[in-house]
Amino acid sequence: MTRLNGFTQLHRKVLLLARESEVCRRLMTIPGVGPVTSLAFISTIDVPARFKSSKAVGPSLENSVFPKTMVQTCIVHLIRNSLSFVSWKDRKAILPSIKAIYHAENADAALLRLEDFEAEWGKRYPAIGAAWRRAWEHVIPFFAFAPEIRKMIYTTNAVEALNRSLRKIIKTRGSFPNDEAAMKLLYLAIRNAGIHWRRPVAWTAAMGQFAIQFGERFAGSAD
Repeated sequence: MTRLNGFTQLHRKVLLLARESEVCRRLMTIPGVGPVTSLAFISTIDVPARFKSSKAVGPSLENSVFPKTMVQTCIVHLIRNSLSFVSWKDRKAILPSIKAIYHAENADAALLRLEDFEAEWGKRYPAIGAAWRRAWEHVIPFFAFAPEIRKMIYTTNAVEALNRSLRKIIKTRGSFPNDEAAMKLLYLAIRNAGIHWRRPVAWTAAMGQFAIQFGERFAGSAD
């Protein structure tokens, strides 16, 4: 009973704090957002004006929960975005210059390749260089990894596919009686998705590099 009473008191305090906050009250009008989520959000975001754009919010939330998080943009998406500015007749010619950027040995070399690209194609396609420079802060982490790891992380397609499957199964339910019910559903969804996963051909080499770079943070095995 003591634990239950303690939980009840804490729960009442959380409700009171959420109800006293105008931002929390507005957030709780969103389906699925309760007092705990709204309080966690405003505790992390604090002053929204300090973020240059909405894209800067995600990394802040991630780093508040996982302080050692490295935020990296999807290179494949950046390439696709770049090619969207290019006419069909120039795509074959321009692609090697774009590849040279993310194939560079390190961040300094990549910046030189970007400058070379802008010197060659900048006048015709200025938006491409601008797009890479806007994303550069989140491109640089890519070059901190060995080539074996880069092959695994240059695209987020696998992560996005999993997220889509989770969003789909949550959307069809609408609401949950409690957090445990939601966690069970997500667990089952991930387990079912895992049936269709296939280990990449280069995973063994990448796994060795992960173990070297992250040490005890990497719990992978060759099994």
